[in-house]
Amino acid sequence: EVINLSLSSEGTHFNIQEFRFQRIIQDVWINIQCIAMNRSFFIWIGTAGGSFENLDLAMMTSTDSLPISSVLLGNSSDTTGAALSQRLSMKLGTQVYVSYNLPSSQSMMLEEVERLIFKEVVPAIST
Repeated sequence: EVINLSLSSEGTHFNIQEFRFQRIIQDVWINIQCIAMNRSFFIWIGTAGGSFENLDLAMMTSTDSLPISSVLLGNSSDTTGAALSQRLSMKLGTQVYVSYNLPSSQSMMLEEVERLIFKEVVPAIST
């Protein structure tokens, strides 16, 4: 499902797109929600419980070829969301917030989740 919203205020124009989908990966329902704003993306990944325990940010800089990243919320020793936000930031060329909320016992599905994001979410919100 893709939702588009455009707002204008005093000469400034904002475009917001939201993309949501669910998939079964390794017998678990995975929910992905992406919000694309003018110059950033927010991606939430989790199960039906809807927890929001982690938030990482990555962005490109003019001085490095790799994006910098920071843990904004959650356990800084879990680098899953930070690594994913860096890869997405490199691909999209903009800042990316990632809230990765799958239990560590389900870490094997990260590759499949990432593949889905690049195959289905990024093309849908980039158009």
